[in-house]
Amino acid sequence: MKYLEYAYNLYPSILKIIKYLVGALVFLWLIVFTYLNFIPSSKNCYHAAILQKQKLLEETPSPRIIITGSSSASFGINSTILHNDFNLPVVNMALDSDLGSSFMLKQLEGHLQPNDIVLLVVDYQTSQKGNLLPQLITGDYLSEARDWRSSFTFSERLNGRLAYYWYISKSFFLSLWDMAHISKESSFSNIYTSQGFDTKGDLVSHLGQPPYIKNSLPALVVDSTLNQQIEEVNSFNRYATQKQAKLFWVIGSCSEGYFEQNQKAVQQYETVLNNTLFCPIIGNSLTGVMDDALYFDSQNHPNAEGRKIWTYRIVELLDSFDF
Repeated sequence: MKYLEYAYNLYPSILKIIKYLVGALVFLWLIVFTYLNFIPSSKNCYHAAILQKQKLLEETPSPRIIITGSSSASFGINSTILHNDFNLPVVNMALDSDLGSSFMLKQLEGHLQPNDIVLLVVDYQTSQKGNLLPQLITGDYLSEARDWRSSFTFSERLNGRLAYYWYISKSFFLSLWDMAHISKESSFSNIYTSQGFDTKGDLVSHLGQPPYIKNSLPALVVDSTLNQQIEEVNSFNRYATQKQAKLFWVIGSCSEGYFEQNQKAVQQYETVLNNTLFCPIIGNSLTGVMDDALYFDSQNHPNAEGRKIWTYRIVELLDSFDF
């Protein structure tokens, strides 16, 4: 009885504390909501480059070479070499493998013209629908990109939104930190930035920089989702053919170490491609394999020398096709 009376006397104080906590949470939510919806995102964000790339796509006259796909193409293709060899303007649309091949192809719909050449560079980790987080980020900079998102399950959407809010919050606090501290010129903030691309859409901010510890890519797993991805690419190939354009599949670049660790899965991957893909494949699984020392910060991000070697291999193979 004594404890009940004590609890009863504490009730007003507990209620007051709860009201303060709820009020503080509501206030915090209003701040976060305002920030996420009304404060412009940083124009230096890596994915903000989608604005520049979309403008290049819309303003570069046909016939042209259009590169789209994964980050190995963003880091690892030298468009100037392609331009000089084929005497055609080159647009490198590649950004991030996590955008997914479906997103990448939807971005090109409505823009293909007769005699355009499309190089779809697909890293082994590039899925069809991709990841919601980078798709949400690109939508902040280019409203049309919101129409290119894939269909996700409820749990994927929930996780994607939570990751997005965490990304925005983290970016905000990191920007405050950068304002108070001078960043080193070789830091990632000066490499993974929208300012790091040249006029053709190639990422060049990593060129000449000292190599970072190379992040290991996840193991390659060949499953039914690859067939779904190929079906969509085949559908886009029919669309490209109707537009009198030419689509090529290019297997993304990777280090010798990654190739050796996943050799059996890579062979299965290539077999599926050869049996079910309708568009031509540039080279084979070995075309983009190079020494580990030719990569910058990941097993699929070539450095300056690596991008030159890989690009010349692609040029040599493309030369064998009649456009």
